[in-house]
Amino acid sequence: MMHIDPQLQRVLDGELPSDDLSPLQREQSAALQRAARLLAEAPVGSVAAHVMAEVRRPPLSLGQRVAQWLTERHAVTIAVRPIWSLALAAALAAIAVIPSRGPGPVLGEQEGIAQFVGRFPGARSAGWRLCTAGRQGARQEGVRYREGQSRQSQRPR
Repeated sequence: MMHIDPQLQRVLDGELPSDDLSPLQREQSAALQRAARLLAEAPVGSVAAHVMAEVRRPPLSLGQRVAQWLTERHAVTIAVRPIWSLALAAALAAIAVIPSRGPGPVLGEQEGIAQFVGRFPGARSAGWRLCTAGRQGARQEGVRYREGQSRQSQRPR
């Protein structure tokens, strides 16, 4: 509920003249009087006309009713006992955690999977930069070299 200044309330009730109000209170009084006029002008409507218009409307065809049913929102409620909801949650967790035993990635003729482990006991940084390396005239994209090292120092002997 809105709190109205007691002095403003007395002016609205007609007990005090509006000259006794401060400029801010005069603005509030004018706003309240405008709102009261708007509320007084609002027509008192009856729902009877709306209800009778709905009753007199011709019934929809089967196709229109089906289309209307498909486009409206419907509440869907599924009643499940707590034990079944726990079992469902456990099954979903097991599916998410257990790895699949599929065939793995499909590799092309020139592709393979390798795991590299590097040990650099005297290294001062662990930064890597992506380089392009050439071998026997063919380009290999995406070969990584240690910063500060050349391609020649990385080749096996």
